[in-house]
Amino acid sequence: AQQNPSAYVASNMPAGLEGMKSLLRSKEGFRETPYYDVTAWRVGYGSDTITKADGTIVKVSPGMKVSREEAERDLDRRITTEFMPAAVAAIGQDAWAKLSPAAQAVMVSLSYNSGAGAWKAPG
Repeated sequence: AQQNPSAYVASNMPAGLEGMKSLLRSKEGFRETPYYDVTAWRVGYGSDTITKADGTIVKVSPGMKVSREEAERDLDRRITTEFMPAAVAAIGQDAWAKLSPAAQAVMVSLSYNSGAGAWKAPG
């Protein structure tokens, strides 16, 4: 693992949603209280929203507190409805299917950190 960290990550990356969540959790870390990050208040795993148990989506604001359960729900929702679809659309379903789970997770992480709209060409 120390000699080739990329190979270690690739060989130990869970497939699908769990792998994507695992990568984002490890890179973002968890915070239960909001912090300001460049353009928005963020909480949980670096999200600017909280997804409540009833499906309601709430914008993060100062003074809020998020549980791990809420952060996990928000992470699931955002990966499956925003960031993975954007990454798949950017490279096409056939190319996506050929990627390793680790490469798919990296593509989703890029979407998560740059925004789903970052894949779209300007203009």
